[in-house]
Amino acid sequence: MNRLMTTLLASSLLLFATARGQEPAGSDESAIQLAKQLTQKGAAAFDAKDERALASSYTEDAEVVLMGKESGKDGYTVKVYKGRDEIEKLYQDLFKGDQEIQSRNLVELAHLIQPDLLVIYGTFEIRKGAETSRFPFFQVRVKRGDEWPTSSLRVFLVPSRP
Repeated sequence: MNRLMTTLLASSLLLFATARGQEPAGSDESAIQLAKQLTQKGAAAFDAKDERALASSYTEDAEVVLMGKESGKDGYTVKVYKGRDEIEKLYQDLFKGDQEIQSRNLVELAHLIQPDLLVIYGTFEIRKGAETSRFPFFQVRVKRGDEWPTSSLRVFLVPSRP
């Protein structure tokens, strides 16, 4: 059910993103500002290599999906991490090494589906040394009290289109 919901939300976002010049209902400036604020906080924790803070920004039953392509192979690979423990381990593995990281999230679309359900589509930009990579992503966030933890994150580990 969670994958079906994620797929449907992603499809909706991509349709919204292709409708250039037309603001979809719910993609108002307040949703975009909220999305920017939330993703900036996440990028700061990413740059600090703070895997605990990152893991705690997810719901208990959150899911992170990394979708990529292996060089020389057809099709896509999908890796799924479920729950905070697996997500924290993912970040620990990502942060191995001493190289400094600079990242930012470029929010392209934010849509409040309900007052407590926010979908964000954008590009994650990461700079390691002189190399910069950009990856499309989408997030589903749910409001819990004053917080907006991530319920679902999908990152496409393929270069984003220019």
